[in-house]
Amino acid sequence: MPRASVVIVSYRTPMDIIRRNIDALNDGATEFIIIDNSPSLRDAMPDDPRMTYVAMKGNAGVCVARNLGAVLSKAEMVIYLDDDAVPGAGFIDAHIGEHKDESVLAVRGRCLPKTHNLPNRLAFHYDLGLERIPSPIDLEGNSSFKRKPLMAVGGFNEQLPLAGGWEGVDVSYRLVQMSGDRSSVIYSPLPIIYHDYKSNTFQLLSKLLRHRKNLGRMSQGQTDLGAFLRLYPRERNPVGKLKKFLLAYQ
Repeated sequence: MPRASVVIVSYRTPMDIIRRNIDALNDGATEFIIIDNSPSLRDAMPDDPRMTYVAMKGNAGVCVARNLGAVLSKAEMVIYLDDDAVPGAGFIDAHIGEHKDESVLAVRGRCLPKTHNLPNRLAFHYDLGLERIPSPIDLEGNSSFKRKPLMAVGGFNEQLPLAGGWEGVDVSYRLVQMSGDRSSVIYSPLPIIYHDYKSNTFQLLSKLLRHRKNLGRMSQGQTDLGAFLRLYPRERNPVGKLKKFLLAYQ
C-alpha cells in the first residue's frame, strides 16, 4: 500500500509541468493519479508505474475528477495538488505528519505566490500565517484527506460548475458534522505550494463572482457555509489584510 496518493486534476496542462511535479515528489512510496479533463495528455503520457492516468471523455469538472481520484486511490490518505502549482520541499511528509493526529480528517496547507501582482496580494486565504489552526479546506489545490471519512461524507459536490468554488468548505462542513469536532479540519503552514491566484484583475473578479454564486447555491436550506466559515478565526478587516500582504510581498 502506498503511503499517500497524490491526485492531480489536469486541464490542458503541459506534460512537462506534470512530470516536473511527479519527479520532485517521487519517493518510491507514493502513487500519483492524473485525472485529465482535456484530455490533452493521452498521447504524451509515458508508461510509468508510479502513475495512474485517466483520460476523461470531456471536462467533467474538478469535483468529479477529485472524487474519481479518491475512488482510485490505494492509500489511506489522499493529497490534492493543483496542476500548475509548484510543491515546496517536504510537501508530502508535511501532509503525512499532520495526519498522524487521528482526530485530523483534513488538512489545507499554505500557498505563496510565484509572481507579485495585485490578484495574488488580494488572495487573503492563501497564506494564513505560521501557526497551525483549525480551518476549513478553502485551498483545495494544497489539501489532504483521510480517504475513508472523505468518501463517507460523499466527497466533493459534483453539482457545482466545472471550475468549482467553495467545494472544500462544503466538504469541511460535512466532515465537521460527522466528527462533531470543528478542529477535525485544520490549516498547517508546513505543506507549501507556490501558485498564482490569477494573473490579472479581470480573472480575479470572474473567480470571485463564481465563488459568490456557488456560495449562494450551497447555502440554501439548512446549510449556511458563510456562517460555518465565520466560526473559524480569520482576519476580517480587508484594509488590514491588504496592508499586511502589501508589506509581506513588496
